[in-house]
Amino acid sequence: MKSIQLGITGGIGSGKSVVCRILETMGIPVFDADTEAKKILIEKEASFKIKKLLGEKAYLPDGNPDRKYMAECIFSEPALRNAINEIVHPLVRQHYHTWVVKNSDVPIVAKEAAIMFESGAYVDMNFIATVISPLELRKNRIRIRDQKSDEAIESIIATQLPEKELIERSDFVIHNDEKQLLHTQILQMLHKIQPVSEDR
Repeated sequence: MKSIQLGITGGIGSGKSVVCRILETMGIPVFDADTEAKKILIEKEASFKIKKLLGEKAYLPDGNPDRKYMAECIFSEPALRNAINEIVHPLVRQHYHTWVVKNSDVPIVAKEAAIMFESGAYVDMNFIATVISPLELRKNRIRIRDQKSDEAIESIIATQLPEKELIERSDFVIHNDEKQLLHTQILQMLHKIQPVSEDR
């Protein structure tokens, strides 16, 4: 059986992970592309290429990436960000394909990715849902969660696709505005996907 692949995306602070945790409680396995990318940064193939690109100080003495330094490089230089993405995203995609095969016994699998469209990951998906939230609510979540300044938050948001474009390119929109119930919206989405999955 081939599982239906559901992509979950949205801007930083929109609540993608919350939606994915709900999906997991419903028995739907979730592949977290951002977490996988962090693991790949430590792998020999990726770290070698990134050191050539950013220099040895991109990594700490213990072999872990210097995330603060990398973030400064990535968000200040679009060309560097693109170059790193070209190293990391093909490897994430390989890992994802292997994961999908391992989970082929379930009707639906999900992939959480902040840059679903920019990375090209969208081409593997049967359906894509974008999670949206009011901008100030997103910023407040990030301030609390990541202890980032407003300037840093706005810098990250500026590198991501506008919400309007995400909505236009997605099959479903999930509103995480603390007014509409997430569980209800997710169930409605799955009911629309399930009849299709039975025929695929």
